[in-house]
Amino acid sequence: MSYLKDLNYSALALPSATLTPGTVLVKQDGKLVLPSPLDSVFAQGDAAAPMVSPDVPGPSIEGDRARAFKLNIGLSILGTFIKALGGNLGFGFQYDRAKTVKLSFKEVKRNFLGRPDAQGVLREDAAALDRFLDDADFKAVGTIRDEMRQGDLYLVLDTIKSNKIAVVGTDKNGNEIHVDVPTVGGAVGGNIKVGSGNQSSTQIIYEGSTALVFGCKVVRVVFENNKFRRVESQIMPVAAAAIGGGAPADDSPEVFTSGGVVVAIG
Repeated sequence: MSYLKDLNYSALALPSATLTPGTVLVKQDGKLVLPSPLDSVFAQGDAAAPMVSPDVPGPSIEGDRARAFKLNIGLSILGTFIKALGGNLGFGFQYDRAKTVKLSFKEVKRNFLGRPDAQGVLREDAAALDRFLDDADFKAVGTIRDEMRQGDLYLVLDTIKSNKIAVVGTDKNGNEIHVDVPTVGGAVGGNIKVGSGNQSSTQIIYEGSTALVFGCKVVRVVFENNKFRRVESQIMPVAAAAIGGGAPADDSPEVFTSGGVVVAIG
C-alpha cells in the first residue's frame, strides 16, 4: 500500500516536524532508529558536506493528484496527521456514509541536499554527497559504528512537508458528503484551523501552525574499498505501509520505523 509511489517518495506513517535531509538513521530489528545529524556521524574530509535547502515548492498532491483511500485507511492517515498537528480525530462519525475519502496536501514544501552554484544559489547536487562520502571519515561510536559495519546505515536525501491537509468523503454512489464544519472544528481541538474548501462544505481543510514531513527519500550508505558510498538502488520509490502503527499489508515491502518516522526499503 503506497500513496506517494508515483512521486518517488516514501510515506511516513507518523508525520514528523523534525526530520530533515541529511539525517542519518540505522537499521535495528527491522526499524530505522537513532536519527543523527550528518556531521555527528561523519568527519568531513576535503569535500564539504552538502547543505539543506530552504523550503522550495514541492510536488502537487491535490486536484487530480489527490489520493483516494478506502474509508478506514484514509481516516487513519488523516488521524495521524491531525494528531501530529496537535489535534484529535473525534469526528469520524461525520463520514459514516462515506465509502472512500480523498486526501490532498496543500502548499507542499520540499527540502533537499545540495551545494551553492556560482551565483550562490543552492542547487540539488547528488554528486556533492558522493564527494563528501568518498572523502569522509567515520566518527560515530557505539551502536551507530556497529551498525555501519553491518551495512545498515541510511541517509535522508529529500523531504516533503505541509501544514494543511484537505479531505473529501464520497458515498458508494460517488457523491461527495457534506460535513458540518463547526462540529468538526470543535472536535479537532488544539490550535488547528478547520475550514471549508468549497461552497458545499464537502472539502474540509485542516491547518496547523507547523509543517509536517509526510514523505521522504532515503538512500543506503555502505563502506567498501575503504570508502563510503551511497547505494543508488536503495532510494525508496515505495511508501510505508504501516499507517498509524498498524501492521503492513501482506504484499508490502519491508517496513522500518524511526520514532515517528516510518519508511519502507523496497
